[in-house]
Amino acid sequence: MTQQAANEAPAAGAAWSPEQQSLLGEWHRRVWASQSTHYSMASRLRARNLWLGMPVVVLSTLVGTSLFATLSNSHNAVAPQLRLVVGCISVLAAVLAALQTFLRFSARSEQNTLAADWYSSLRRDIEEVMATPPPQRDRPVPTLDRLRKEMNKIGSQSPMIGERVWLGCAELYGVSEPTLGGRKRVLRPSRRERQPPNTPRAASTSARPQAPSGSFSGL
Repeated sequence: MTQQAANEAPAAGAAWSPEQQSLLGEWHRRVWASQSTHYSMASRLRARNLWLGMPVVVLSTLVGTSLFATLSNSHNAVAPQLRLVVGCISVLAAVLAALQTFLRFSARSEQNTLAADWYSSLRRDIEEVMATPPPQRDRPVPTLDRLRKEMNKIGSQSPMIGERVWLGCAELYGVSEPTLGGRKRVLRPSRRERQPPNTPRAASTSARPQAPSGSFSGL
């Protein structure tokens, strides 16, 4: 029994090679970048939904009020200019409402939030593995295989994000991506997006974790 336990001990805590350690760190950066990008996209889409939805509410209210005033004064002649203004406002409100329905800002924001939460959960799993001393970790191949499958699953079910936005976040978190034609098109994220999640704003850039995460849909 003692000999068998001695033989199984190295297998249970099989050594992680430098390549496997490096791959784990790369996945951590990629997942963290994906989480940050999807949270950023959710905030943007939520703001766009508000900016498009508020005018619809205001214009619809104005049209309803104008129509009520017109009907209550039906015995009086209504100025053609008023009719034209009411008609234009009604058409504008209808167009904005149609755009709001077509663009689906609210639904897309919720999808990005769910994807970001999913990536956040996976990031914590990877951080738990990284925080565990190598001799106490599970075997590297099954662990990496499990993480890879989870990353593929999240990436396949996450909404798409813009290439330029992703490249900006990928550069921020140190994620290496292939370039097209030797040129890397990057749209740098805003100051707010540069702040890693759960990190105080006062922290300096040198305090940024060395192993954050991401892809166009996430991965």
